[in-house]
Amino acid sequence: MKILFKIYPQRSHYNGTFPIAGALARMGHEVAYVGIESLRAHVEAQGFRYIVQDDDIYPHAEAQPLAGSELTSFRDKVAAWMQFRNWAKARWRRCSALDEVIHRIPFDFLMLDSPYSFFALALCRDQKRFGIIESMMPQDQSVGCPPLSSTYIPRGTWWSDRICDGLWVRYLLKRWFLGASGMRPDYDKRLIRRTASKMGVSPSDLDIRRYFHIGFRNAPEFVISPHCLDFPRAATPNRVHLSIRVNPDRPESQWDYGFTSRFESMVARRPGIPLVYCSLGTAGWRYKGATGFLGNVIESAKGSPWNLIVSIGNLDRSMLPSPPPNVAVLQSVPQMRVLKSCDLMITHGGMNSITECVALGVPILVCPGTHQIDQAGNAARVVYHGIGLLGNLRRETTESLKHKISQILGNPAFRDQCLRVKQRMDSSPELEAILSHYFGDTTEAYRASESAQLVQEGRKERSSLPKKTFDATSSLTWLDGSRVEN
Repeated sequence: MKILFKIYPQRSHYNGTFPIAGALARMGHEVAYVGIESLRAHVEAQGFRYIVQDDDIYPHAEAQPLAGSELTSFRDKVAAWMQFRNWAKARWRRCSALDEVIHRIPFDFLMLDSPYSFFALALCRDQKRFGIIESMMPQDQSVGCPPLSSTYIPRGTWWSDRICDGLWVRYLLKRWFLGASGMRPDYDKRLIRRTASKMGVSPSDLDIRRYFHIGFRNAPEFVISPHCLDFPRAATPNRVHLSIRVNPDRPESQWDYGFTSRFESMVARRPGIPLVYCSLGTAGWRYKGATGFLGNVIESAKGSPWNLIVSIGNLDRSMLPSPPPNVAVLQSVPQMRVLKSCDLMITHGGMNSITECVALGVPILVCPGTHQIDQAGNAARVVYHGIGLLGNLRRETTESLKHKISQILGNPAFRDQCLRVKQRMDSSPELEAILSHYFGDTTEAYRASESAQLVQEGRKERSSLPKKTFDATSSLTWLDGSRVEN
């Protein structure tokens, strides 16, 4: 089967899908990604084929000016937003963002990242098979679970359930306003229903009363966030929790030239000295107060008994205070390599970073960068499971950060709980076994294959099966001879 991945153009989104693509490849399927040029090297470094798409409905979240959004005037922000909105709104109305993928690339099944869910209506029109990849926690409205925009921690009581109901009412009213005003076309119920009707999709097949992206009741939703990190919630028939195993040796596509020497010197003098790592992810420039927050993190390390590595991404280094000797400020670092030697991560609350921390037994201080996505809800789950603390990116001071860092580093219960959650993650069903139920036309061949035997025997060698390598400059050719020119 020819399986194509269309992922939101951010490295963190891609990273979460690589284990799925690898498992499908080991099962004998042909796997390829489609996306914009700037992410090609990152994908091909993992050994997967990549098809370049001419443009994308979403701007590349990482291709921003070095100065970051905080140095852009309000007027420039509004002008840029209006320009993008006017361009994108036409694409939404025509539901045409995936037309190039549908008409140019032959595939049997499309693994579609959830930000593109609205455009899956066009896949229904053309009777293309697809599944939604959800990197967030499940987005459906479930009794006793607040929306992902809230840091509220449910308690399983009648009153707690009513609080969750109230939080959902507030969120859905906000969603209605953004859709009705045209600020978020994908929230506009009239546009969704009108487009669904044109595409031949029944309203009963859609789930609109949910968080963020619309859902499809007749298509599988592959949730890659760890099930064991969620709140208790009711199951839905089409939701599939994939047991993603984090690869601690994942190849990284880029990092600062001076990282290796600085990192090794910190680790070399580490006996008895904790290592703290801080990163606001690949889109840290978006978060209001990000520069001031990172400045406070750096200041909190002055005179403190720990080493600190700060990855600032596209933010302007000159806006930060001069780091003391125990602090390294870098533009980009190989995160998995740092986490292996880390005692604490300070993060914006992205689910991929949280998952990687749990997989490597690293406690977490979560300071949500925004309440508009899933970071607040992720932070609530970190506290609920006892693997870290909640902070506030805009309000934290040097002293409050120092107190919370010391609290986590000084309490081994956080790391112990991380290891217990990690054990639950590792005891989940094998990824290949779950996927075989949804890609069954090669199941018999897969069961007879070497990779299936390795899974059944529980051997770790399955991750070292040789991957195909491809010429980055050549066109993509599926095994049946169909070609896509890059």
